[in-house]
Amino acid sequence: MTKEELTQVILGDDAETFVTSDLGQKVIELSRRDVDAAALELIDVDPEDKKKVREIQNRIWRATQFEAWLKEIITTAREVLEANKPQQE
Repeated sequence: MTKEELTQVILGDDAETFVTSDLGQKVIELSRRDVDAAALELIDVDPEDKKKVREIQNRIWRATQFEAWLKEIITTAREVLEANKPQQE
C-alpha cells in the first residue's frame, strides 16, 4: 500500500468515525435541515429573481455536498482496502 493509499484509508476511517459520532450526526442533521428550509424557500421565490434563485440553489448545493464528500472519502477508503486485500486462492 502506498503512502497516498494509506492516507486515504486513514481519512476514510476518520470520516466514518465522524459520521457515526453524535457530532457528525448533528452536523448532518443540520445540513439536511438547511436543505429542507432552502427547498421550501425556493417554492415561494419569484422565478424572475435569478439572483435569489441562484443563492438558494447554492445553499442547497453546499449543504448536500458536505454529506456527499464524506461518503466519497469513506467509499474511496473502502475501495483502497479492497484493492489491497490479499487475494485468496
